[in-house]
Amino acid sequence: MQRHERRLVVTLLVAVAVLALNGVWAGDALRTLIADAGWYSHTNEVIAQIEGLRSTIAESTAAVRGYLLSGQEPYLRSYYAAVERYHRASAKVQQLTVDNPSQERRIALLNQAMGVRLALAADAIAARQQEGFDPARRIMVGRANDTAVAQVGDLLLALEQEELRLLALRGNRSHASERAASLAFLLANLLAAALLVTVWGLNRAAGQERRQHQEAIGIEREWLATTLGSIGDGVLATDAAGRVRFFNAVTARLTGWSAEEAIGRPVGEVFQIVNEYTREPVESPVARALREGVIVGLANHTLLLSRTGEATPVDDSAAPIRGRDGRTLGVVMVFRDVGERKRVERERERLLDLERQSRYAAESASRAKDSFLATVSHELRTPLGAILGWAGILRAGNADAATVDRAAAIIDRNARVQAKLVDDMLDISRIVSGKFQIEPAEIDPGRVVAAAVDSLRPAAEEAGIRIELLLEPLPGPIVADPERLQQVVWNLLANAIKFSPRGSPVAVALRQAGDRVQIEIRDQGIGIAPERLPQVFERFWQADTSSTRRHGGLGLGLAIVRHLVEMHDGKVTAESRGEGYGAAFIVEIPVSGPQGPAAAAGGRKAAAGAAAALGAPLLGSEVLRGARLLVVDDEADAAEWVSELLRSAGAEVRTANSAAAAIAELRSWRPDLMIADVGMPGEDGYSLMKRVRALAPEEGRQTPGLALTAHARPDDRMRALAVGFQMHAAKPIDPVELLIITASLLNRAL
Repeated sequence: MQRHERRLVVTLLVAVAVLALNGVWAGDALRTLIADAGWYSHTNEVIAQIEGLRSTIAESTAAVRGYLLSGQEPYLRSYYAAVERYHRASAKVQQLTVDNPSQERRIALLNQAMGVRLALAADAIAARQQEGFDPARRIMVGRANDTAVAQVGDLLLALEQEELRLLALRGNRSHASERAASLAFLLANLLAAALLVTVWGLNRAAGQERRQHQEAIGIEREWLATTLGSIGDGVLATDAAGRVRFFNAVTARLTGWSAEEAIGRPVGEVFQIVNEYTREPVESPVARALREGVIVGLANHTLLLSRTGEATPVDDSAAPIRGRDGRTLGVVMVFRDVGERKRVERERERLLDLERQSRYAAESASRAKDSFLATVSHELRTPLGAILGWAGILRAGNADAATVDRAAAIIDRNARVQAKLVDDMLDISRIVSGKFQIEPAEIDPGRVVAAAVDSLRPAAEEAGIRIELLLEPLPGPIVADPERLQQVVWNLLANAIKFSPRGSPVAVALRQAGDRVQIEIRDQGIGIAPERLPQVFERFWQADTSSTRRHGGLGLGLAIVRHLVEMHDGKVTAESRGEGYGAAFIVEIPVSGPQGPAAAAGGRKAAAGAAAALGAPLLGSEVLRGARLLVVDDEADAAEWVSELLRSAGAEVRTANSAAAAIAELRSWRPDLMIADVGMPGEDGYSLMKRVRALAPEEGRQTPGLALTAHARPDDRMRALAVGFQMHAAKPIDPVELLIITASLLNRAL
């Protein structure tokens, strides 16, 4: 036996030495491969950066040409951005090729050539700004520019070719290293196979000798070796009859039996297992191991019932104990408590599910945001295009009176469309931030519904839609916010008109249903697919979001409707038999109004209502005759239209484009009212009003102030009032509303 062992040791030592040498060879080849892979990636990155240089140079060239041709500032900004990207990319290439002197020289030459090009471009831009297109063009088409362009192109090509040469060189070296590594691994495998055969032969010869020394140990040694090797968990061993022979402390704790009580008992009496879900008995793995003579594991979802009835989730395996002659002498079973593992697995599954839900929600929100931004861009540009187009026709000065009236009507309509889009976005912003409020009062819902219908009847007639209004008599008034309820009806009716074919009717009905008022708007339009009905009240949802959609909008109207109705403790539902069968929207709100506290909705309702009542005739009056008004706005166009409106009402108006100019006018001219924009560069309207309130009384400290601004949130209004403004009005503002507010602040009768 010692002779066989010495041979085995010598064989192993020789094999280890050969394998070590082979490993050194293979390791050297692998290190070469890894190093070349890094350089390969490095070279590819340099090539990518060179392509980036070429791209930014092309972008800067296109941008400067666009500027020289058009003189428009966006091209100039694009040019400077491209130049900045070129400098960053050039620095990156220089950093990546610091180990290559030839490439460093080429980059230095490239930067010199680009410096010439940039200098020529700067001269051309200056010439374009000062002298016009032709002098700028002569600079850009001159020989100096052509030479610089050619030199830049040649240097970029040389840089790229040098990196491609290095890439090919390193690729060839990598292939050689790969072949060497493959050969080393092949030799190692062959040597390992030979070693296994040799070891197997030597071990077999030694094994025959060892068996003579193992006869005395026999069954006891096999039984003890298996048992002691599994002692870390619950261990239970039986004899060939399935009676317990060994019992460790873990088994005693989990089964509730002591070792003294369990020894000699049938294993089924001590180790009782049931299905986790059905609680039906499960066959013991010991019985199967004895019967089949194979290793057996418990099925999943198995509970061990202790002597006291406590259930513990377990997993285990049972292995037969065999004698020298192959007979099964007993079974050893190893099992463990997997309750903690299952709890961890359940927690992991719960966290994974939460992560999946969060990821899905984030992805959905991202998609909705992208779609919404694209829709906002389109919806805001559409009316803006009409406004700019008709404004251009008016500026041409050759339009007749009919065309002027038509242009004014179209500009007014599209401006109101834009204002509605902005209002919807502001409403959604207030809804999301929890700052949206209503102002309930006792109202006649019939008048509110009729007012909404009347406001949309011209649009319906223009679209060829017939509105059928049915107002059933109600026992009395209800409690609701009239403006927001009208907004609900307006949104739903406008939606029905938009999606109805020409010549079809839209039915609007008001009725009482128990302690609730029901408003139903039904159309015969394009309808809604049943599977999409649950989504129609979600923010940004639209049935058709493609670029070829027939109907515009932001997908906010129905979401606002749902929120307004829910603030009234009501509900709104949508019904449709499918696409092509029309749709119905049913609003139900309680007669007694919302039960929660309701705060004021804002400071513009009174003025808006007065504007609706007075209408256009106020525009032709001189309600502000003799008033001295100061308009402060850094935007000249905004200041001009406000000034012109106030002058048409009989006021004497001066303008200031900054806070400093406004203070000077206050001290020298002493106006009766200051109308100031809040968002101004340098010093804003808030700071201006603080300075006004700090003036001496004779310098205008008590001058009333109206904040006229695009900052339309409730917080903006409160801040404006806090610094000393008497009123806050949001842009865009209706001309009639502006006259009403101004007259009110001046105590003028309307």
